[in-house]
Amino acid sequence: MDATIVESPSAKAVEKCRSAARVGVDAVEAADDSVDDWAAHIQAMADLEAGRNTEAETKAIWTETRTAGPGRVTLFEQAAADYQDVRAVCADVDAVDMTAEQQGAIDGCRVLGEETDKALSAARNAVAEWKAHLAAMAHRRSGHLDPGAATTLWLAAYEKAPVNIDAFHDAEAAFRAARADCSTPKQ
Repeated sequence: MDATIVESPSAKAVEKCRSAARVGVDAVEAADDSVDDWAAHIQAMADLEAGRNTEAETKAIWTETRTAGPGRVTLFEQAAADYQDVRAVCADVDAVDMTAEQQGAIDGCRVLGEETDKALSAARNAVAEWKAHLAAMAHRRSGHLDPGAATTLWLAAYEKAPVNIDAFHDAEAAFRAARADCSTPKQ
């Protein structure tokens, strides 16, 4: 006799919700990588100005972040799009026939979803600035942007960037706190 285990619809809904939440976790992790590149790029300038970095050290950091940046921006954009496709899964679960444990799991993942949305919104702002700066650097390197204009754009970005970087880090901290209440599968 075949002893097939049949999961209840409620158990399947919880697992589907947890899997969707995992897609959000992956998106925030991709955001973190991209925003960290931008933050390191900005911090290198601050450290140069403060005398904590040499010009050579600063240029090495800038080269590293400039090189990794486009790929990490693309990974973030794809991960955020993937999450957008599943972000409503937990909110759409009908928890009427669920056990208290299942309801708790759904509630925890719903909170995580709210914090994921906030973190990704903040990340989009920071990553948009980083993406614009990456484009300006590429235009400058290809000769399509005047050095004076490039410097003006850089200094404006340098002054503005900490606001959106810090907003992401604040939202990311709330997201990380909410992760404890939503057990997501490993990817």
